[in-house]
Amino acid sequence: MSDVDTAKMTVIVDVNGECHFYVSEMECFALITPKSIKEYQSHLEKASFIVLDTSFELDVMRYVLDIASQANIPGE
Repeated sequence: MSDVDTAKMTVIVDVNGECHFYVSEMECFALITPKSIKEYQSHLEKASFIVLDTSFELDVMRYVLDIASQANIPGE
């Protein structure tokens, strides 16, 4: 995916931290599928922990969470 731009977001917030406006370019998240995650599954299974961006499609998040659960990540 070297020809795909990284996700970008610019947010305008007020003094209280409330979002008033944002512009984003998040199309790259739609290109990640469970099939593409499966190519790297062995790396995920060896991880101590997994950080998952919630911008992914629900089926991708479920797939990664299933891998984490089956591999007991994070361990006890």
